[in-house]
This record gives sequence, C-alpha cells and structure tokens, in this order.
Amino acid sequence: GIMISAQEVCDRVNKEPQAAAAELAPTSVFIITCDRPVALERVLESMLHNASLSGHHEVVVVDDSRDAANAEKNRELMERFITTTPTKGSYFGAAEQSQMLHQLVAAQPENESAMRFLLDRTRWSNYKSYGLARSWCLLLSVGNRCIVMDDDVLCSALLAPVPQNGLGFTNG
Repeated sequence: GIMISAQEVCDRVNKEPQAAAAELAPTSVFIITCDRPVALERVLESMLHNASLSGHHEVVVVDDSRDAANAEKNRELMERFITTTPTKGSYFGAAEQSQMLHQLVAAQPENESAMRFLLDRTRWSNYKSYGLARSWCLLLSVGNRCIVMDDDVLCSALLAPVPQNGLGFTNG
C-alpha cells in the first residue's frame, strides 16, 4: 500500500477535473517578504498589471522584516496596493503575528510549546527563519486554497510550452 504504479498516477493526472471552479474553496494569495521593500513593490505592481486578482479571496503580505523602516515601508506599500485592487488585502507583520500568537496561546495553553516553535519570531531571532512566514501563511489560509509567493516572484503571462490544450503524462 505504500507504492503505487506509474499507470495509476498517469490515470489520476490525466483524468478530467471533477469539481467545477465554482465548487473549489476560495484562494488566498500570500506574499512573504523580509527587509526587501523594493522587491515587494515590484511583485505588487506585477500583480496589478498582469494578474486577475478578482478571482482570489484575498492577498496578504506576511512580513518577516527585522528592520523597522523596511517593515513600515512594506506596510505602506500594501495599504496603497489595497486601494487599487478589487480583492481585499492585508498586511501581517511583527505586531500582527505577536498579537495572534498571544491569542492562540491563550486559547490553547497546552499547545504553547508547539505554537511557539512554529510561529514565535523571538524564538528564532538569531537564525534565518525561512519556514516561519510559510507557517503563518498556512495558518492564515485555513479554509481556503493557499498560494505562497516570495517577494522576488513576478507575475507575467507566458505562452504555454505545449501548443495543444492540456498536458498529458505517460508512464514511459
């Protein structure tokens, strides 16, 4: 039961989608950033000009910036972005993370150690914490599909590399 055949995988991937788009859970789009306002501004601009944002439930910036000036600039960029898009959006920086962690610990004190391991930025202040922002994204997306993008991603439309509709997979 641990292994499945290549044919089973191909059959599953090539099968027509069962759920219509309207039946899928809404999508939350997260942009994770850390001390890079220029990169955040660039990805937000690319989303405004090249992405169809109205189909998404929300866009959230999860900011792990250590420098207060960068965090404030990132907050301002997101506030400006929110005024120019039909999709709701929010900024989730150090203050928001601390407040939510406090609420979670108060609600589930028996799980405090695990929550602090996954979500407490003060615990990881002496380390690079690449997973911390992603953990927040997953927590904030509960009930929605989740798209996580780094701040160095640009949204742009490209022609498909395959000239036919859809992709096919084989076990060969």
